[in-house]
Amino acid sequence: MIRWSAKEVGRHLHDLPMLRVVLPVVGGILAESLLELPGLYLWGGVVVAGGCALRFRSSLYITVALLLLGMGCASLHRHEAAPPMGEGLYVVRVESQPVLRERYSTASAHLVAWCDKQGVWRGSEKRLSLYADSTLTIRIHEELTLRGRLRPYREADSFYARLQAARGYVGMLWASESALLQRDSSRGPGWIEGLHLKGTDGIARMGLSPENRAVVEAMTIGERSHLTPALRESYARSGASHLLAVSGLHVGILFLFINALMWGLPLLNGGHRLKALIATAAIWLYALVAGASPGVLRAAWMFTALQLAHAFSLRYRGLNILFGVAVVMLLLEPRQLFDISFQLSFLAVVAILSWGAPLLRGQHNRFFKGLAALFLIGGVATLATAPLSVYRFGIFAPIGVVINPVVIFTAELLLGLTLLALFIPAGPALLGWAVEWTASLQNEVVRRAAEWEWGSFDLQSDGTTTLLIYLFLILMTLAAWGLKRIKPLKLEDDDLG
Repeated sequence: MIRWSAKEVGRHLHDLPMLRVVLPVVGGILAESLLELPGLYLWGGVVVAGGCALRFRSSLYITVALLLLGMGCASLHRHEAAPPMGEGLYVVRVESQPVLRERYSTASAHLVAWCDKQGVWRGSEKRLSLYADSTLTIRIHEELTLRGRLRPYREADSFYARLQAARGYVGMLWASESALLQRDSSRGPGWIEGLHLKGTDGIARMGLSPENRAVVEAMTIGERSHLTPALRESYARSGASHLLAVSGLHVGILFLFINALMWGLPLLNGGHRLKALIATAAIWLYALVAGASPGVLRAAWMFTALQLAHAFSLRYRGLNILFGVAVVMLLLEPRQLFDISFQLSFLAVVAILSWGAPLLRGQHNRFFKGLAALFLIGGVATLATAPLSVYRFGIFAPIGVVINPVVIFTAELLLGLTLLALFIPAGPALLGWAVEWTASLQNEVVRRAAEWEWGSFDLQSDGTTTLLIYLFLILMTLAAWGLKRIKPLKLEDDDLG
């Protein structure tokens, strides 16, 4: 017999203290984007509210302190002046591998400095999209001093323009060889970039076809410069675009793979802690090879916490760890809140932990549990991110629920084979054929799913509708948390008398 109990909902929420932290922090970041307050008032308010919270042990003062803390951290990024649109002098450092188009090449770049109308050079932490015509060759890591034209992103109100602004991009800088004043190639890649480049070189030695190489690079080391528009469209239409961005799914696959390889280590004295140390090192090494993007770092922190909790037999809850990681990363970089990759990956993991994991607990057969996990994890993640995907991209791909078990399996195999090939001697030559075959299989499944007439739909949704859908999903989750199984009361014969 099942009964709904408000106490059960309260118990679940009580076990999620970090939820009560992340909500006011998010509220503060959102409030700062609408209301500008002097930094003195914000940080003074944090100190006063924090002091009152310690003195009076009041949750209200804690909430106010966290709200002001979120506003204060977000305010640190608003004061830097952006360069004006039009012709100007700029110093830029190329951050990504240039992508060659028909008549130009493009890359992400860090705006090191720019010259204002008074001839004063201003340092900058902004980023921009660098476009070079066919006369100018650009290379990753080099620093260019040039005269170019800075333009806003096309359709300034578009989602893409807002997304780039949230990521700290100021616009598109167009340049040519005649506008180049100085080129400095002496600055080599940093040690993180060096690890990323070693991964790129290892994949290049596998001898993969261009399409398969593009997918393998995107899935394993986060290098998406070789993905063609047609390939991106196929993955979007099939509901499998999440595979092309290194995120919690990829780190989770590595987490399971490493732990499976060391299954016998805990039998040794202190082996469970040695296992945690090796697995944690492997997770962070992979995060660095994959470029240390925010999504990868978020997943690395989360799975590190899970690994340590296992090692020291600590009581933990996955959602609590996720919210804690989100708090730390948002305080360090508040602009991530407006990044679509952060939003999608966060929603997917919340759905997996809130719905997928609980539904799997009743299954004790390992084979059927693993089979069910392929459907449930992909299914709940796809459904949870669908409203936001429709709002942001205008595409709903229900076929993703069907093919997710297949592509998640191929993704696990592809990631495992590629990482094994990169970290063993002669690995690219020995395992290149297996990586090629697995990538070809995955691409074929994705392509056929994308071509199916009823596999995806072009839909448009406004912000209000999207918020109402997620409010409904939250209420459904709370209702499910309140369900409690009650054992029926058995009456003895004496009781009937």
